[in-house]
Amino acid sequence: MPRNGEAWPFRFKALTAFVLLIFTTGLGILVPFTVSRVAHMTMALTLGANGIWLWGLAVNLAPLLLIGGVSTGQAIVKVTEQAGQMTGQEPAKTGQMTGQKSEMIGRVSEYPTDWRMVRKLLTAEQLEALSSMATGEICYRYGLPERQARRWREKAAEEIKTMVEA
Repeated sequence: MPRNGEAWPFRFKALTAFVLLIFTTGLGILVPFTVSRVAHMTMALTLGANGIWLWGLAVNLAPLLLIGGVSTGQAIVKVTEQAGQMTGQEPAKTGQMTGQKSEMIGRVSEYPTDWRMVRKLLTAEQLEALSSMATGEICYRYGLPERQARRWREKAAEEIKTMVEA
């Protein structure tokens, strides 16, 4: 979802259109079928000559809409791992992740949820980034509940402040 006040990107608009169209075709497929079963009639009798053509079109269009939506959605979110942080950029090439800390925290699932434990693993750059991240982004990147994400951001900001003062 785009942030509040931001314009919707074209891909997001396209994905929204695919979702709405697949819901519409789904209803167009299932409602006549359900009515024909309840009325104990064939689809041809329920829909008539022109309706059966529209129903057939909806049935054949639905898989194409699914494929289009999935391929559009794949391009919206790209999650890669680089030095323990997920980014929307190209994947890190082998050899770019250096140091024992970066190797230890290459995947989100490897992050401990206890701040005292994770603090030992974070670099100064990661700590600084964490102190300025939105709560939702921290939740997503580190797999935390909202309250814990806010506490992590507060603790990271405190540590940055003490490092600057020292």
